[in-house]
Amino acid sequence: MIVEPATAIGKRVTIQTGSYITANMIIEDEVFIGPCCSSSNDKYMGMGNYPHKGPMIKRGAKIGNNATLLPGITIGEKAIESYQNNLALEEGWIEDKIYACIFMADCYRSLGDFPNELTSLLKSFQYAKPKAEAICRIGYHFLRKKDYKTAAAWFEFATRLTIDSDQWSFSYPAYHTWYPHLQLCICHYYLGDYQKAYEHNEEARKYRPEDNSVLHNKRLLESKLGILATNQ
Repeated sequence: MIVEPATAIGKRVTIQTGSYITANMIIEDEVFIGPCCSSSNDKYMGMGNYPHKGPMIKRGAKIGNNATLLPGITIGEKAIESYQNNLALEEGWIEDKIYACIFMADCYRSLGDFPNELTSLLKSFQYAKPKAEAICRIGYHFLRKKDYKTAAAWFEFATRLTIDSDQWSFSYPAYHTWYPHLQLCICHYYLGDYQKAYEHNEEARKYRPEDNSVLHNKRLLESKLGILATNQ
């Protein structure tokens, strides 16, 4: 089967500012969790420096002995309330509003509230043109539901977006580069179009040539298509 990248958080690892700790992730001893964490904690998708209040630890995350947590941590539904308060304010940066929607969607997803996850992501479009960070999450929303055709349409959209050079906030290049292509590989694989799956995996490989998941997909799809395996 097609596999996606996995994130392992081990001992003495610094989870940088801007990261997000997902549900059921085990955070081992002596892990330092930096301030202002809020985005997806996937080492391949970037750990940013987005200035939002406090890291969020999703329901089910396990924190080991000697893990260091800075003040301002928001847990569970309180994180959603914080974002809703942000959105209710008339003042504030547009970028703050957009990422409040995106990160609030992450909270809803961690709680299993998928309808509100999607609603929050779509709400981000009210403030400015769609961001790849939101588009890819919407794609994954449908991928998780095994609606591969709809998911593929959203991931295709993400591949056509470019990073706004004028934005002041931290950007996540993965959402514009390898990540949507890897997800398109998965979508087309399950839609039965192995050639398209292979092409998108090759696009992802341009950015992550040594990634184990990408290389696994390459071998699998080459066997499906009868392509002579290469080490290139």
